[in-house]
Amino acid sequence: MLLRHLSAELDLVTAMLSKMERGEKTAKREHVLALSKLFQPDSNELTALWLADQVSHLVENEDQAEKAIRIALKEIVGE
Repeated sequence: MLLRHLSAELDLVTAMLSKMERGEKTAKREHVLALSKLFQPDSNELTALWLADQVSHLVENEDQAEKAIRIALKEIVGE
């Protein structure tokens, strides 16, 4: 599928999709869900990967990133 066709399916301008492809911009959840409908991968897995990428970008330059993620995981899991 050409980038311009995919951008039309996602209701994005081609330049924005190109930046997302190069990692210069981050996809929104709605784009991830639309991609999962188009290409039919496991939407839960795709969403989990997207969330992991969001967290990674949020803490990438933090000295305490690993510790913060471990604390957050304990809060999420309920330990």
